[in-house]
Amino acid sequence: MTKKMLPVTIPIVVGYKRYSHFLAVMSNDEKSQAWILNHFIQLYSDKAFDQDIHWLSFYLGDLLMWRHNNNPWLYNQEMEFSLINQWTDLDKFIISCIDKNQYVYINCDYYYVPYSNFYGKVNRRSQLLITGYDLEKNEFTLMDYFNAQYRAVTVSIPALVNAAKQGNSGRALNRSKIVLIELNQVEHYEFNLSLASKLLKDYLYAGNTYERMPLFKKPREHAAFGMAIYADLQQFLDRIQQQSTVHSSLPFHILYEHKKCMRLLYDRLIQSGSIEPSAALADELSLLIEKSLVLRNLYFKLEISEDLHLIGKMKQSVETIKALEISALEKLIALIDGRGSNDLQQDVRDEAPSMNSS
Repeated sequence: MTKKMLPVTIPIVVGYKRYSHFLAVMSNDEKSQAWILNHFIQLYSDKAFDQDIHWLSFYLGDLLMWRHNNNPWLYNQEMEFSLINQWTDLDKFIISCIDKNQYVYINCDYYYVPYSNFYGKVNRRSQLLITGYDLEKNEFTLMDYFNAQYRAVTVSIPALVNAAKQGNSGRALNRSKIVLIELNQVEHYEFNLSLASKLLKDYLYAGNTYERMPLFKKPREHAAFGMAIYADLQQFLDRIQQQSTVHSSLPFHILYEHKKCMRLLYDRLIQSGSIEPSAALADELSLLIEKSLVLRNLYFKLEISEDLHLIGKMKQSVETIKALEISALEKLIALIDGRGSNDLQQDVRDEAPSMNSS
């Protein structure tokens, strides 16, 4: 065989590679959308915002999707790069995996990846997903970020092999892994309405989901959950203003993707008959998407213009989104639980101190 391409579907969440590469495989099965929307509900501050630009994340228990023990769509095998290098040529190994319908998740040094912004400039270790090959063109097809979009790109086989070797060798006690990903056939996934309700309440009341469901790795001390992440966003903007330098748009993009997930979750609950339609709620959820997109784009404008006066507008936008989201989630949880909105409003007042904590 001289050419083979495995199917890929652009997922609804692409903010980080820890999500996009695995969801791009899962999303080939439309039924997986129910699982994704069932789990991509809670947000938390994974890291301190002054330590890592990826500080805002969906709370899935473990950072790496293939370790999620409730995900029936992905079958994964981890193999040490150094061992593969001893057994066979890397390009032959990757081609063999593709032939067996296995996607290849691999670390590379982006200094050696031709389409990368780091190419020939900065050593940067990151991951890409190899999805196909064309021996006549002597290139691999892969999924990665290019011009700020998650999309298919191609790179020559020799360049990819060199980038992978540079990104996986030369380190003491190197235990770098290649992950082989296969899509399992899943006949049915039963949407867990109880789980969705619990996660939504954790989000609304800024509850630590680990304390409710201690099944996964314990989050860092002082991690903010749900509504409490808005205080972190404000402090993040304060830090930019104090240092007179931009940091990263990533937390604002994750916030935007979260609002898209909330609207899609509402649509699925309506379609399944789990809740009654609400025009007011649908409008609020759509408005949340619009306002979070404007907030993210304001940050892009800040990056380009370096006009720190935009920060005041962004801080006001964060508070507007927070207030609107409280209103929307009150309505959504009331619909799921079959409770009156007044009951939920009282719950919010009772939980207000934790929601406003940093």
